[in-house]
Amino acid sequence: MIINKNNKKTMLKFAAFAASAMLTVPVSQPCMPQNGIVTAQAKTAAMPRTKSYVVASDILNVRCGPGTDYAVIGSLTRGLRVKVISISGEKGNRWAKIRFEGVRAYVSAQYLTKTVS
Repeated sequence: MIINKNNKKTMLKFAAFAASAMLTVPVSQPCMPQNGIVTAQAKTAAMPRTKSYVVASDILNVRCGPGTDYAVIGSLTRGLRVKVISISGEKGNRWAKIRFEGVRAYVSAQYLTKTVS
């Protein structure tokens, strides 16, 4: 390809456009499932009672919603104690609601073991 003055201007305009488009992407997006369906979440005034569990897998993904279609926001490692707010879902697909770095998050309950207090 021969680069002449017009091609160079076009390439520079495209590069500037691409850079500006990348800069307009929000840094933090609200938690949404990848399928685009948003579920309502109730606000609670007080922190509910929690139960203590231990992570039973080498690495446990922490998600922003209760399902694998939600984004991974972090991870927990084997043996780490977790305070579970609640567990919901159907047998074989249960999700534990936890607090992770100050926000509500979810982990698969099948990888948690209840501790004896």
